[in-house]
Amino acid sequence: MTNNVFSRAAELSDSHTPFAIASIIETSGSAPRHNAQLLVEDSGQTFGTVGGGMVERHVIEEAIAAIKTGQSRMVDASMSRSGKNAMGMDCGGAMKVFIDVHNVKPQLLLIGAGHVNQAVAHLAARLGFAITVADSWKPNLTAERFPKFTRLVDGDTISEAIVKTTITPDTQVVIATNHEDTQALMTVLKTEARHIGQLASRKKVKTLKAKALESGISPRTF
Repeated sequence: MTNNVFSRAAELSDSHTPFAIASIIETSGSAPRHNAQLLVEDSGQTFGTVGGGMVERHVIEEAIAAIKTGQSRMVDASMSRSGKNAMGMDCGGAMKVFIDVHNVKPQLLLIGAGHVNQAVAHLAARLGFAITVADSWKPNLTAERFPKFTRLVDGDTISEAIVKTTITPDTQVVIATNHEDTQALMTVLKTEARHIGQLASRKKVKTLKAKALESGISPRTF
């Protein structure tokens, strides 16, 4: 079982895919396991076990949350019905699990897959970003044009493509489309993106800002 965990960890590392390894570091009383590892992918897929049941479900939830924040964490679980960290169980034991996050990189979303964002993608890859590219023009979304492991997302419209991506408070966005900047900007401004960059002339920026304000976007956004 341990070999499966670390074999999968090696595969995920090679593909630069985020994951976490939960390791039991301390137990007391009647714990289901005393020394075990559980690998958790951001999708919820798991390899290995830390004992199953409510404790393992809790550890999986905590691991997925840790991957999203990019921060490792300690988890305490009490296999009792009440009290601190109680899991609603009758075993009476307790377990301390360390969740170690791997391969979590800063997220960069490039909207538009043209020459500009192709160049930005290659530069960002050198800086260690995990890159997603979204476009409504599928011919632009050719894997050979982008760094290895770039996620390519298409949609019938640019907004549809953006909705298919994952934008968190840690996501940085660069917009550089052919003719869909207005639609893209309006969509992204409604998300929690950490930073939004728009490639445009001064005149175009002024026009885009006016349209955003007219649509009800708060002036504090700019």
